[in-house]
Amino acid sequence: MKTIGLQLFFHANGIDETSIHDHYSKASTSFGNSQILPRDYVHQEEVEIVLKEMCEQVAVRLRKEQKEATSISFFVGFSRQDPRPTVHASQKVEPTNGTAVIQKLVIQMFRDRFEGGAVRNVGISANGLIEAPFQLLSLFVDMEDQTEIKRQHQEEKIQGAMDAIRKNQGFTAIQKATILKKGSRAIERSKLIGGHSAGGLEGLD
Repeated sequence: MKTIGLQLFFHANGIDETSIHDHYSKASTSFGNSQILPRDYVHQEEVEIVLKEMCEQVAVRLRKEQKEATSISFFVGFSRQDPRPTVHASQKVEPTNGTAVIQKLVIQMFRDRFEGGAVRNVGISANGLIEAPFQLLSLFVDMEDQTEIKRQHQEEKIQGAMDAIRKNQGFTAIQKATILKKGSRAIERSKLIGGHSAGGLEGLD
């Protein structure tokens, strides 16, 4: 899928990767991240590695801009030699900018719909952005929920520390071991600059 094709796909699905400049004051309602893969990805594990990396990049951008998403979308497109239709889905979520939450949801949606094929382009979008932090309060919180809240707070602290290091040292300063696996695109994409080439990486450093 060419750049114009990606633009049409994202615009048709309400995804906006426009850079916000001083002369353009309209608030962004979504953060998108897309890329054309350098080759056909025929192994599901490789596609999932890329999806998780892109989810992390979107989550970092959300936290940097102090936003939370209320819905998450993804799409997977195939090679020209593979006639399969694009796989895509969107799901509402409790307001979040957590890496693990977004990754889990996207991988779940992907696994529910993916039936194999030669994947060539992928995209992630965090939609319905609101100001962070946002928390639904309840007077009736059981012990299990309290444990989950504590776990989320601990994860937020870890993510905050990682974000701070990346802000000073660059996005690739801290990465999981999957960055060394075949199919990972995190290092290569960090070298690209601007617009659709960087696929949303601009603004992370």
